[in-house]
Amino acid sequence: MSVSKNLDLRGRFQEKYEKDENFRMKVEDFRRLLFTPKTKLSLKEIATRVIDISLDLGLPKPDLSAGVEIPEEEFGFELIKKLPEKVSVEKISFNETKKYVPVILQPKEDIEKGNKVVAVYVSGFKGESLDARLAGYKVIEVTIVWAGEYDPFYGIYSDVWRLIAWGRLEDIETIHLLVKDDVIRATYLPKALYMEKYNVWRLIEPAFSEESGWKKTQHHLKTEEVRELKLYVNTWNHAISFTDLLPNERKVEQKPFVDFEVREGWRVDAEKVYSMLKYGDESFIKSS
Repeated sequence: MSVSKNLDLRGRFQEKYEKDENFRMKVEDFRRLLFTPKTKLSLKEIATRVIDISLDLGLPKPDLSAGVEIPEEEFGFELIKKLPEKVSVEKISFNETKKYVPVILQPKEDIEKGNKVVAVYVSGFKGESLDARLAGYKVIEVTIVWAGEYDPFYGIYSDVWRLIAWGRLEDIETIHLLVKDDVIRATYLPKALYMEKYNVWRLIEPAFSEESGWKKTQHHLKTEEVRELKLYVNTWNHAISFTDLLPNERKVEQKPFVDFEVREGWRVDAEKVYSMLKYGDESFIKSS
């Protein structure tokens, strides 16, 4: 989806949400189900609700005979009603963290669809302030914002889903770099964002890719050594790795401070800029 179409769909959604009480109630009824801990909905029920809201936005009814099958599965977000412990970390300076923002290589075709990187948020902290096992490490949080995301299976209806479930059309993913003695490892340290309206903490999922194939929907948790600060976008849903899993794809190299903005901030700061949902605080989740 192009950026202009992105803005148009978001604008229609936002205007209808603000001015049409029935539409707003329909969206909020759905969100309250999605943001209730331990709630699982069938993918078919989710699809039915998304299509209903899409029709209210003036989109055509999808042709479900076109070969796209909805799996017989259930889905639910990872949510916590109350954090076991609110974690504070000892920050390090932006001057120290910004040098770890990687070059981002993305398939040219995806960028031509309007999904380029628009910003990266970066912050860092002393590892021991989170976990004694990270003593001596600098931990750098890198949050990448893409202008959009093109779902090759569900197309624009996936965009409507993201407006409902995430309050935005931009795609946002977060990874962490562990830096010690000039050795860098990439991983993901669990963290949660507080959703004020729904009084719940939302766990952010990892964003790594492990399998080759642009159309393979994937987000994995892993740790990998970083030999060079070049991050590859390996799937349509922007699963990422410091390993190129699509060596035959034509790519565009996007450089920090040149091709996208680098901003000081955490994942929650990115969400506050791009999402229509209201987030308050955020916290890392300590591992046992």
